[in-house]
Amino acid sequence: MNPDYSIRWWIQHNSTPPDIDPGAFLEKKILWRYAKGTPTITESDILLSDSQLLLDHISGRSKVQKPFTLLFTSPPYMGISDYHRDQWLRLWMLGGPPLAGRNPDKRRRNFASAADYTVLLQTVFQQTAEVMSTRKAVVYVRTDARESTFDITRDALKLAFPRFQERIIEQPYPKQTQTALYGDKSLKVGEKDIILTLRRG
Repeated sequence: MNPDYSIRWWIQHNSTPPDIDPGAFLEKKILWRYAKGTPTITESDILLSDSQLLLDHISGRSKVQKPFTLLFTSPPYMGISDYHRDQWLRLWMLGGPPLAGRNPDKRRRNFASAADYTVLLQTVFQQTAEVMSTRKAVVYVRTDARESTFDITRDALKLAFPRFQERIIEQPYPKQTQTALYGDKSLKVGEKDIILTLRRG
């Protein structure tokens, strides 16, 4: 998490940070992540980029082919997380700066503006629809159950995939959340899954 959050927590709870060896800590996390091995993949491509820039590039090459059959994603939740600042440690390990600063790019902040958030989701989902198969596509989106995020996400999906039928899964994750495991027992709205499949007939 953002170091500022941790420091505030320690102060509020009259506590101090644990004395941790960073190398040993990260090694333990890496070993846990790969404890069951790695996926067996015969052939694949991984493309790393800003989704809007990448999808626009793919769309220009795939107008006729429409090669993709699955959209599986969980977009940022509006007004909740600053993904760039909160993921500073991972970004640092990948070559980023060693500080948890706010990114100047508005698409890498906490999406506090409903108007900007709406444009982001509508743009990305529309670009995705342009490269999805017209015969066997499936869309699976996990989103925030708060009306502010859920309604914008659902409307953007309907706009991008008008021929699809919708199924909603309420509270898809019934177990304790990470915040609950660390002492936050307050009730939260939770998440919802939106699944879209092509209408038959």
